[in-house]
Amino acid sequence: MCGAISLNQSELPIELITEHNLYGHGHARGETMEFWFQAWDAMPLLPVRLDTEFTILEWGNARRTSSKLPKGNWCRQESLDAGKWKWLKPQPVVIPANFAKEKKDGAWFLVTEGMRGIVVRDENGKQHVYMLTTEATHYYQTMTRHDREPVFLGEQI
Repeated sequence: MCGAISLNQSELPIELITEHNLYGHGHARGETMEFWFQAWDAMPLLPVRLDTEFTILEWGNARRTSSKLPKGNWCRQESLDAGKWKWLKPQPVVIPANFAKEKKDGAWFLVTEGMRGIVVRDENGKQHVYMLTTEATHYYQTMTRHDREPVFLGEQI
């Protein structure tokens, strides 16, 4: 799976940075400013491209115990393909990312094109994004020691 992504400031509209008060999420990588989105944040968020709209949504349902949404931040591609999420009417989205990492203490790795996700609505109509995962390649397992990896756009790692 994937616990964090980073996105260069140049790819994140200033309106979204302000609207979601992301200033505390900014970090310097050399001369580039990037924003980190982490599953372990108090309120995990992810940037998404839904059709032509670029927005930031709550990442999964890890913190809300009263919601009927599936718990966690990820959706297995196999579960989606089997129709287990059909009742939520999932919409495919792109999760833009320049880097990602598995765990808090993990190493960042390059993401070339972004990742796939789905957006669903909770019982109040609020949108949530879940990152799609698939069985990890041997290389990804060796690199991260994890048996699931994000569904990357383009080539899998």
